Amino acid sequence: MIYQKRPAFRAVVFLLLLSAIFSLGGCYTEKERPAYLPIPGEETSTEETVTEEPKPTKRVALTYDDGPNHYDDRTKKIVDELDKYGYHATFFVVGNRIAGGDSVSYAVEKGNEIGIHGYTHTVYYDECTEDDFRYELNMTEQAIQKQVPGYQVNLMRPVGGKITGHRVETCPYSVILWSVDSEDWDTANRYYTGISDEEADARINNIVENIMSSLSDGDIILMHDIYESTYDATKILLARLYAEGYDVVTVSELFGDGLAKGKIYYSADT
Repeated sequence: MIYQKRPAFRAVVFLLLLSAIFSLGGCYTEKERPAYLPIPGEETSTEETVTEEPKPTKRVALTYDDGPNHYDDRTKKIVDELDKYGYHATFFVVGNRIAGGDSVSYAVEKGNEIGIHGYTHTVYYDECTEDDFRYELNMTEQAIQKQVPGYQVNLMRPVGGKITGHRVETCPYSVILWSVDSEDWDTANRYYTGISDEEADARINNIVENIMSSLSDGDIILMHDIYESTYDATKILLARLYAEGYDVVTVSELFGDGLAKGKIYYSADT
């Protein structure tokens, strides 16, 4: 019956030999050591720590005049394009164009900003009477409040960019002009007049290039949300701005606490 115990005895001896081998650090020489066994004291991690400096963000304010356009929801379509990138813009509205749709409230809900342009878009603030000037501002404010009750209006852009120094100083809003003109108004006048698709595309791209060719950090961009060509150009423009590292913000976001009533602004550098 002793032979029945020999397998167990041999197994014990084998395990003791293995233990002795491992306690001596194995039987490999340094040259023979497999690649997957680390050399004592050697760093085993292959991960690299990469520290990158945060890239400065270029910020610009995109602004649209003369809307809203309810007839084909063009203003809302522009808002939707902005929303795709998490961008916001400022819409300087014409008071008598607000009723009849919900474009203004829709823009506000999506985080955009509303400013005053004028009530009729027929009065220039460098030549009108004081009564006309106050009428244009007050009536537009009231029209905004009807659609977005309680909304705080802080900005005004004069029609045609025309306003006297005295009226800037006495204005109850910050007066916002621009530093980059897309000239979309010029292209729109000749946009769909029997031209070819190639020519239409060229004119849209021209709007974008008018902006991108001179754009820099802190600029205020002028566009108009009433034109179909502007909507088409906006889609291309936003993709370009995103690709080139620009953040698109409202005028108030661009300036922060730096905005003051009774002052005129062209860009964040002025």
